[in-house]
Amino acid sequence: MAADKLVFDSGRIASAAGEVRTHNSNLGSTLQRALDEVKKLSAWEGNAGSTTLKKFQTLAQKYFDTMKKDVESYAIFLEKAVKDYGSTEQKITGEAAQSTGSFFS
Repeated sequence: MAADKLVFDSGRIASAAGEVRTHNSNLGSTLQRALDEVKKLSAWEGNAGSTTLKKFQTLAQKYFDTMKKDVESYAIFLEKAVKDYGSTEQKITGEAAQSTGSFFS
């Protein structure tokens, strides 16, 4: 049975971090435009209208206060993983190149 192997593609992971940021920004912009439009709906009167507006504002605020920051943190995590992997790989490769002895001598 062949062993599964883990492949770390730093280019793809760095690209994914950028895509996460782009989608996060697009979501924020879209949500802000939607919130602006909902606020303009002056035809909404009474309890149903105010309840709907309040719930939508709560959703938008939750995104801007929490989710946007969490998604950005994930993008930062991905970038750090790429950097750390590169540093570790470089260190191991350098140490292996300096090794002159044999493990079996």
